[in-house]
Amino acid sequence: MPEWMQSTWIYIKPLLGDKNQYITWVLVFLGWAVSYWFILIQSRDNKIQARDERKITSHNESVNLFKEKLSLLEDFSLNFWSSKSADEPDPQLQLIKMATKIKELTEISRDIQRFGGAPYPSAHITSLRISATGDSELSLRPLMLASHRITSLRRSCTTLRKHYSLKE
Repeated sequence: MPEWMQSTWIYIKPLLGDKNQYITWVLVFLGWAVSYWFILIQSRDNKIQARDERKITSHNESVNLFKEKLSLLEDFSLNFWSSKSADEPDPQLQLIKMATKIKELTEISRDIQRFGGAPYPSAHITSLRISATGDSELSLRPLMLASHRITSLRRSCTTLRKHYSLKE
């Protein structure tokens, strides 16, 4: 046994051998056990709380991202359907870009549902896709602001924007 252990043992041995100290040692070990138990409970509670906070943060970030991308899509779609210029890119290409943006919104919506948010709004996304990317009125561009397509597009975007809210 190393010398430092021997010198320590010299001080501890009389304490362990004293019958009057048994209660003290039992209380010391009991205190250690209770402290360890509290540490385990607190650690578990901290992990649960951190997981819940991460889930809420992820939800809120996804909702903010969804609303931002929805606003960009709405602006892009309204500009596309309400104006027409001679030097614009191919209209079919623009519709494909809108469809791609709607797919991104779909992925974000599914993430929000996975993080405990509102369920995936299939009917509203479908309505948005039809009003933004349907090419039946492509030859009628630019459409009037009161047209059914533009009204439907704005209504779909408003409904989707209201569908999701931030968590506290």
